[in-house]
Parts: sequence; C-alpha cells; structure tokens
Amino acid sequence: MSTTPISSSIDMNKEMFLKLFISQLKHQDPMEPMDNNQMMSQISQLSSLEQLTNIGSNFESMLSQQQEELHKQELMYANTLLGQQVSFIDEDSQELTNAIVEAVKLVGGEVRLVAGEYDLSPDSIISAHEGVSFEALMQQQLLVQQDMIYANSLLGREVVFYPPGADPETDHAISAVVQAVEMTEQGVRLLAGEYSLSPSAIVEVRLGQGTA
Repeated sequence: MSTTPISSSIDMNKEMFLKLFISQLKHQDPMEPMDNNQMMSQISQLSSLEQLTNIGSNFESMLSQQQEELHKQELMYANTLLGQQVSFIDEDSQELTNAIVEAVKLVGGEVRLVAGEYDLSPDSIISAHEGVSFEALMQQQLLVQQDMIYANSLLGREVVFYPPGADPETDHAISAVVQAVEMTEQGVRLLAGEYSLSPSAIVEVRLGQGTA
C-alpha cells in the first residue's frame, strides 16, 4: 500500500493555505479590510507550516538513512552465513531443517539466502554453526559426479576387488560382474555379486563383456 511522504503532505497543506490566504486578501472588503491581528495570526500559521515542512523533510531523511543502514547490516549478516550450516523452520513441513548457505542474492532490493533447495530470508535463521565450506561442498559434488560416471562405465563389466575386510597382503582378490549402480548415504556403490562396493575398491577391470 502506497503512502504519501510527510513533507509532501505538509507542502500540500502549505500551498493550500497560501492560496486561501492570497484569495482572502484579494477579495477582502476595502471598507472593512482584515485587521492586523488577524493578518499576523495567519502569517504565524504560515510560519508554523514552514517549520513543519522542515521537520518532515529532516524526519524522512533520517528514516531513509536508518533503513539504508539496516539493509547494509542485513547484507553483512547474510554474507557471514556463507558456507555455514543454518537451522530454520521449513514453511511446508513446519519442521526444523538444516542446510548449508551456498549464495546470497538481492531480489527486488531484498536480501535472500540460497540454502540447498530453500530460498530464505536472513531473519528466518534460528541458528548457524560452522559447516562444510561452499568450496568443499562443490568439491564433494564433483567427486560424486566423477564416481557416478566411472561406476556407470563398469555396468556389465567383470571387475576384480578384495572383499570388504580382506587383507590385500594375505587374501586373494575375487572377481564379479557389476550388476547395478546405486546412490546411498555412503555415496556411489557398485553391486557386484553379493557385494556392495565403492568404485575406489576396484583394482582391475577385465576386458570384454562379463557374464552375470
């Protein structure tokens, strides 16, 4: 909803007062002109309006400076959250949620935080604590993508690996055909025979198509 600035409102009243005062002077009865007391009273009112105009202008200037300072402080606060894990209430689930702040942006002059799939206002943050840095997060995502590409290239291939818990110095490596690739909380995993393996566990990839 739009509002009229204080000084503009006072200026309008001042202009209206001047018009009425001049009109009153023009149309006064020459035989009974406005007495001095009445004229001084109206001039005094005009002076009061002038003072109100100045006060209104100063107030608006002070208010504008305060809003600008608050905006700067909010932007500085938002930048301190970059790379940190923040806690907030998910508007849909109404549950406490954690995410890492990846970016700060301005939308229509409003400061917003990008945290995972969330677009947040800085004042919605309940708490913040050191998390994985944004650069480290990007590096992790890149490694996951590389693992996924490598894992998919092994589908249907016979691979050689040491079973989990085996000692490479004393135990023998075994082979199996990669039947599937999946993403788990542990990262990218290969399903080969009865084993779930990390791509880094593969010590050899045999040429040709494997047989399941």
